[in-house]
Amino acid sequence: MQIPPARKAFHCMPVRSTSRMALMTLEFGATGLEIAGRLFAAWDECRWDADRVRLSERIEPLTLEEFRVLLERAACKSARHRTFASNLLQRWSTLWTFASVPGVEPIENHA
Repeated sequence: MQIPPARKAFHCMPVRSTSRMALMTLEFGATGLEIAGRLFAAWDECRWDADRVRLSERIEPLTLEEFRVLLERAACKSARHRTFASNLLQRWSTLWTFASVPGVEPIENHA
């Protein structure tokens, strides 16, 4: 594929820091969504028999992975990433209440 002359200068420019930040944001979001997908798959598998021990075993690797990701982002250059990750880390124990307390479900309700 040939790049039109008017666009060559644009394509030859070094990657700007905002572009790197956008890629970091996409990666951060994609990682979170992937972990959430596996988390809800584990929940769907265990919710009907209310086996919280099996659920805890299934999500333990996910909690460790998410904790690692959040620690990395809490120390990154992006203020938005730092704030978001720090807020989740401050509420870490409440994020996983559904895994050990019967009757509590993982929902996105702020109430």
